[in-house]
Formats: sequence, C-alpha cells, structure tokens
Amino acid sequence: MLSRFGPIVKWYYAAFALRRRESDSPWVHTKVHEIENVGPHSHCGGGSPICYNESMNKRNLAIGIGLFLAAIIIIIASSYYWIHRTPHPTNSIASQQSSVSIVPPIATSANAYGLFLQPLDEGASPDEYLDDGVVSAGPYAGYHRIALASWRNSEMGGILTIILATKDYKTFILDSNTDQSAAFDVANLFDPAKVIAAAPIPLTMPATIEEGNFVLERNGLQLDPLATGTTALASNVAGLSFFNSPYQTNREPVASTDTAYASYAQAMNTYLGSYSDVLVQDESGLIADYALVPRESFGDGGSAFSSREFRAASDTYATYGGLFPGGCSAYGIAYVLDNIDKSDLIQIATSTAGTALYAPKDANHLLNKGMYYVKVTSIENDGSASEEGAAQYFASINNGALPPTYAEYVAKDPVIIFQDPWGRWVGEGEQVYDLPGGCGKPVIYLYPQKPTEVSLNFLAPMHLTTDIPTYGPSGWKVMASPGGQLKDLQPSLTDCAKINSKMAGSEYAQSACEENDYPYLYWAGTTEGKYPVPTGGWAVPQKDLSAFLDDKLGQLGLTAAEKADMTSYWIPELLAKKAPYYRMSFFQTDQMNRFIPMEVSPRPDTVIRVFLDWSPLSTMPAAQPQPQILHAVPRNGFTVVEWGGLKQ
Repeated sequence: MLSRFGPIVKWYYAAFALRRRESDSPWVHTKVHEIENVGPHSHCGGGSPICYNESMNKRNLAIGIGLFLAAIIIIIASSYYWIHRTPHPTNSIASQQSSVSIVPPIATSANAYGLFLQPLDEGASPDEYLDDGVVSAGPYAGYHRIALASWRNSEMGGILTIILATKDYKTFILDSNTDQSAAFDVANLFDPAKVIAAAPIPLTMPATIEEGNFVLERNGLQLDPLATGTTALASNVAGLSFFNSPYQTNREPVASTDTAYASYAQAMNTYLGSYSDVLVQDESGLIADYALVPRESFGDGGSAFSSREFRAASDTYATYGGLFPGGCSAYGIAYVLDNIDKSDLIQIATSTAGTALYAPKDANHLLNKGMYYVKVTSIENDGSASEEGAAQYFASINNGALPPTYAEYVAKDPVIIFQDPWGRWVGEGEQVYDLPGGCGKPVIYLYPQKPTEVSLNFLAPMHLTTDIPTYGPSGWKVMASPGGQLKDLQPSLTDCAKINSKMAGSEYAQSACEENDYPYLYWAGTTEGKYPVPTGGWAVPQKDLSAFLDDKLGQLGLTAAEKADMTSYWIPELLAKKAPYYRMSFFQTDQMNRFIPMEVSPRPDTVIRVFLDWSPLSTMPAAQPQPQILHAVPRNGFTVVEWGGLKQ
C-alpha cells in the first residue's frame, strides 16, 4: 500500500520536508528513504540520523514538482469531464429510481450577458439564466449551452424559455429548434452584436423517449424548480431524472344542495393524483415537460386513445382524452389516478400495442358520475336558464345531438383506465360530447390613446368554443378607439346570423356584429396550460356576493362599467350553484400571463388581467383563508384590460 502512494508522498516530502536542513526531524528522511527502497542511513557515514544528501534532495524536489503538476492536471481533466459530459439518451425503462432533484440555484440578473437592447422596466420580472453544460455535437460542439427564461417578449406574453450557445460568453447563437424560440421577437429584443445567428442547438433531452407501449414527447422547457409534491419516477436514460407532474388544486368541501356537482367534486378530490405528463430533468437542472402519448397515436397528431386503436369487447366511445375537461385548462391527455383498486375494474379492450384498457365495473362509479356532470348535466344547467331550453342548448353545442340519459351515457364506458410504464393508473374520458368552454366569458378591452389598429393573438394552443368577433388564422385585428369601441378589420370571418344571442353573455353580440361595433373581444374555451394554484382568498356568504365583487374588482383597478359587465355575467353563474357560501380567489396579471399568454401589437403600456377562481361551499370554513393582496395598476398610455372566470 505504501509503495502505491509512494510517488504522492514523495513529492510532498521532497517539495516541502526535504528543504529542511540538518536541524530537521530525522523522521522525514527515514520515511522518504523507505519509499525509495533505500536504507535510512545508506548515504551517511557513521549512521547519523540527520544525514542529508544534497543531490538527492534536488532530484526528489524535481520529481515531486513534476508529480504535483501531473496530479493537478488529472484532477482538472476529471472534474471537467464529470461536470460537462453530455449523456447519450437510450430507451428508458422503469428499472432504476431517479435521483432527488438536483436543481442548482438559478442565476438571476437584469441582463447577465448584455443580450438585450433595452433594460428591464422597473419592477419587471428578471431574466433567468442556467448554464446547461456543453454542446456535444454539430457545428457548435464545445460551446456552452445557456437556458434563458424571459418575460420581455410581451406585456401579456408570459414567460418564454429558449436555448443559446456561446463559445466565449461574448457572442451567442440562438437555438432555432427550441419549442418557444419562434415566439421571441428577435429583431427587437436582442442586440445583434451579441446574438449573431440562429441555428439548431442540440439539447441533453431528446425530442422523444420511448417507454414501452408509450412515447414521451417533449413539450416546453422550464427553469422553475420542481413543485411541491413532485416524486421521482424510474429512469435509465443516462444523465436524466424523471418525475411526476403533480396535480395542484385546492380540495374544497362542496355544496350538498347540488348532488350532481357534489359527485363531480368528490370524484376530483378522491381520484386525481397528478398529470400524466412526465417532467425530465438533466444534470444541470433544466426541466422539460413530456406528454405521455400512446404508441398508437404517436405521429398522427393525437395524444390519446381512439376506438380504431383497440379491440373492444363492447361498444365504446370513438375517442378518449382529457378526464374531466373544462375548468379553463384542458391540460394533458389524462390524469394519474389515486385510490384505484384493480378489483373494481373490468378489462374492456386491448390496444393494438398491447395495453390493457379497463373501465369501472360499477356503472355508478364516481368517475362515471363526474364525467356525466361535466359533459351533460352542467350544460343542461346552463341551457335551462336560456330561452331555448336545456335540450336545444345541448344540441347547439353537439351538432344536433340531444343529451343522453345517464344510463345511455355510461353504457359506452365514458372513462377508460390503463397502467403506464411506471405502473401508475391513468384515466381518460370520452371526447365525443363537446363543452361550451371552460374559461367563462373572458373579455378584453382595448383603450389606445388615439384610434389605433391593434392585433392580438394567443401564444399558447387554445381550443376556442366562442370567439366574438371571430379569431382569425393570425388572431384578432381591430381598429380600437380611445373609448374602447372596436371595429373588426376581418368582418368576413364572422357570420352574424350564426351568433346565438340567446346564450348568456352573448345578448349584445348579434347587433354588435351587424353594426361592426364591439365593446370588447369575447372568447371562451380551454387552454393546454396548467391551471394556476389559488393561494389565499375569502369565504363569502351568498347574500354578500354582489357587494364583495364590487369591492374587490374596484381594488383590482376595474372601472364601474367593467365591474358591471363582469358582475352581470358572474353573479348568475355563482348563484346557479345554490350554495350558502363560496370560496373566492383572483388570479392577477402575472399569473394570467403565465397561464394564458397573449401578444398584443402595438405593445400596451398598461395591462390589467383579472380572473375569478371560485368554488361553492356547503359550510363556512372553521379557518378562514388568508386574504389575498390585490394590486391596482395605474392606467398609463395604451391600456389593455381583461376579466374572466372559472366555468363550472
């Protein structure tokens, strides 16, 4: 053992100890000579224990310095390899547990590398940077890869995450392949002396990862740390860790007077565990969201099962997808379910790739009841308040089909359940019957300082069920007046005769279309973004709803006319639940920019976005929610205002 480490000990003693003179300790000489296999006194006449050979000292010193330098080079090279090595992805299987999150602190700076032409506005969210290792292949091999998250693209644009590569941290290449790169206004954002070109930059995380009968398909990137409730999944992809994508929402008591809604809420609270998506994190801490796609659907634009892709023992619905869709967010293809017992399921089909598909044995299972409420009862409830009646309202949304009875609906198995590669039970719901839209009448007011041509478009995929005037291929284009009146510049896209002016919230729309004079842009539908988690709020008695909304909307900066528009729609929606109390919360501008990003041109000077999140309560909570802090934004220059709420 001593001979193995002899060279290292030798350079230590030769470089430091052997410089001592005759007065030094003899122990040093003894150990050095033993390592050299030389007797402790072989060079010393008379066997003096403090004998010192000057020539040997010089030789040892030279050898020691050489070994010291060699050791330093080896340490540096090894450290560089382990820090910057790029993993080579392979097919992942559920055989190895992912490590715990290794997210390092994210460097935050207003303009760390001088990339941007303009400084951040005061109070704006800072840019975030993450050094994501070294590019391993292609023309930029050896360049440092930088992940950048920025809000600069638009006042309503949400956060965008892109990749850059740099050799010297002085000039940068913008990745042209990253999912969100195309959304960046490169010409007006970046300093051309800094961001000198755009080209594909390889990531550590592949576009797809095969997982048994499924394919993980990369969506967006994020620098945010993993959320509370995230747990590791198994992975054997070198250098990548897999995690679940937790479903985050409040578990609320519900009003017992509406038994159908209570069944739906109970099903949500009991079974929804996490989203089916998988979060993949590389060794530097960058995270990508991957959709779990059945192998049968991959490549055809689908992300869920359809009846043509499985052999069923009985008649089923033609297509399946999001379970309990609505609530503004149609995120993901499915949910991972908690509290599922296989003995409560019956196999109804096998997919062409071999995935066993199950349904609840009991026709009255809560999952079936919840789906019936979402797809049938809730629409009938909305329609019963309209002049056309529940059945015709349902038919107007579902191509003339009348609402099915509960027995008819569940006979075709509206919920299918299967196990993913990690053994998790995943649920999907039928996608045959349509919904009127989960975001309840969001409207957008435009107030320029002078008549201005304005364009507005969504930056994330949206599924619109109502758009007045019609949202065109490139969004809305209107002429806006300072008082808020809007003239549609694409009138041929909107058929005024097809506008249902009897539907709640659309009473004004047909005449506005015929006159091409709109008070606001009106849309309804769902987004693929994750629904925000409400934090804080109030528990409000039913009798106080009007006064509460008038007060809080004023604190949020809405005008009297805007408050009247919002409450005239939402008070009836709330009262329809017949609950004695309501939990009330608001998402404000920052949260809405993340949830439903938009791009407005010209860029507004002031943006106010208000979204009502709520749920009915059967009793007043013993512990009151922590009241939210509401922010009123002063209106300066071109102002955009939006209000909306959660459709239930």
